[in-house]
Amino acid sequence: MKRTKIAIWGGSLGIWTSVRDTINPFVTEIIAFIDSDRNKHGLVFKGIPIIGIDQLNYSEIDYILIAAYSGMNEIIEALESKIEHKKIQPYLSEGLCAYNIGSISSMEWHNTLQLYFQPNRMKKIGESYQELYEEYSAMKPLKSNVQNWFKDKRFIAHACGGYVKDRPLMFSNSKEAFSKTIDLGFELIECDVSMVANREWILAHSFFNLYDAIEQTYNIFSLSGFLMALNKEPQLTCLFDVKWCNHQEFATFIQDMNKMLDEMPFTHMIKSQIVVEVYDEATIKMAFDSGYQMIYTQYRNPYAEEYMKTSVLCGKYSIPAVAFPINKALADKKIHIFTEKNIAYYAFSTDSPDEYSLLRNKGVQGVFTNYLYENKDIG
Repeated sequence: MKRTKIAIWGGSLGIWTSVRDTINPFVTEIIAFIDSDRNKHGLVFKGIPIIGIDQLNYSEIDYILIAAYSGMNEIIEALESKIEHKKIQPYLSEGLCAYNIGSISSMEWHNTLQLYFQPNRMKKIGESYQELYEEYSAMKPLKSNVQNWFKDKRFIAHACGGYVKDRPLMFSNSKEAFSKTIDLGFELIECDVSMVANREWILAHSFFNLYDAIEQTYNIFSLSGFLMALNKEPQLTCLFDVKWCNHQEFATFIQDMNKMLDEMPFTHMIKSQIVVEVYDEATIKMAFDSGYQMIYTQYRNPYAEEYMKTSVLCGKYSIPAVAFPINKALADKKIHIFTEKNIAYYAFSTDSPDEYSLLRNKGVQGVFTNYLYENKDIG
């Protein structure tokens, strides 16, 4: 049986690993990988060369599958003078929905399904991507950032702040860290909340870090004590990172904090100072139903790589900001998927002015930090 001859655009090990798991070698022959990085030209993946765009014999190619999603539109433009448009198609993989490559409804990707081990699965991926793209495209941008809880602020004090008694101590969540953070002029802080026996909530990043703070004689907040302290600092907005093992624990936190707030004077005022970190649609609904402001934090999000899906959820529940791990943010080429919808992107966490500058240049709103703060040197 004659095999379909294809080339794959994208010469990374990750793409090669994905191709081996999806493309059917009984019906396809991979002629080459194409890559714009000249340093890769001449390398070989299991006998298949990596070449430049001008080194391919296009007359013998049935399809070029583009796996380098971040440069999809530029790659298509570069190829259109060399091969028929219908032969340029997206490579279908689970990673497709992580990108916004534009509409694929006019592309003849259905004709490539026979190239894969699992055509029906790839058909669902293509259809899911197009449906998500249309939903994202129809989504209106959120309101101006200056009207949201973070306003124009760029620094969020991580774990109540990292300076304690004029020396660094990360993850303390202590009364001393809180006090120092206020002295430094922060208006956005983050705290970690953990449940101990009998539904008692304390500020602790982990029990391991709690030991460090106690051993160094720092004072630990109870949740109720922290809410009272927060109420005395109306200029502050606090993000609550709940350390939960399952959705029931998160629901318990929301219920218990609601009860504490109901017993305090001026409940509506302090509630306006609270932002709950949410992680999936279930936790979003719990916080939303209780009237809390939110930030979509990505380290528990099952769709963390699917930025359009996350953006659509943010739009549905009016969540104005997302937070990503620092290593992800530094390498990210898809921040624009959020910023186009006026969803602010924060990175956690960094204490490096150089990293902070790189992130700002990429369009990041700000960072969670232990030691950086807004002053004449950094802003």
